[in-house]
Amino acid sequence: MPAPSERRSRHRRLLECYAARYAFHAVSMRLA
Repeated sequence: MPAPSERRSRHRRLLECYAARYAFHAVSMRLA
């Protein structure tokens, strides 16, 4: 089982990727 710190950093990285994808989608929809 991974360390709590490693799992937290991995989860935060996933959230950052999801946030970036959502922002890109929002901008593309606004421009369209």
